[in-house]
Amino acid sequence: MPLPPPAPDSDGGLRTRDLRAALDLVLAACFTPGVHRVAVSGPDDGPVDRAAQAYGLHRYRVPPTDAGPAAGGSGGAGAGAGRLDVDQLLRLPVKGILLDGVCDGLERLLDRFPGLVVAAGTGPAPCHPQLVLLRADADGCTVRADPSLLAAVRAAAHR
Repeated sequence: MPLPPPAPDSDGGLRTRDLRAALDLVLAACFTPGVHRVAVSGPDDGPVDRAAQAYGLHRYRVPPTDAGPAAGGSGGAGAGAGRLDVDQLLRLPVKGILLDGVCDGLERLLDRFPGLVVAAGTGPAPCHPQLVLLRADADGCTVRADPSLLAAVRAAAHR
């Protein structure tokens, strides 16, 4: 089923109807089902894990090292995701890392991981050329990323 095209938001990101639609677009733009492998960090059977499974990506589950609140987390979906197990994530043969929440250790991961990092949730996050942020609210989801990544996401909506 074709996905509805994302709409631009006032800050240059893209708006989708919900988190799942944003995940579907990002996964379609950046990964090939049955070919690419991703690491998923966050709750078992969370929305990020379910989207990757439905898209046909091989997933490595790497839970956060603790359940403490992420620095600056504000509660709700994606907050309180804990600390990333960066060393374990870096050992995996993956093209991308999907985070169900903005976790402590994100900047360290971005400094060391050469692939794409997709973070869904709340909390502070750095600007980085290989980071895609998905921010869901009551009215939909905003996708924020480097302009070239946003262009690929827009193109995926028209395939």
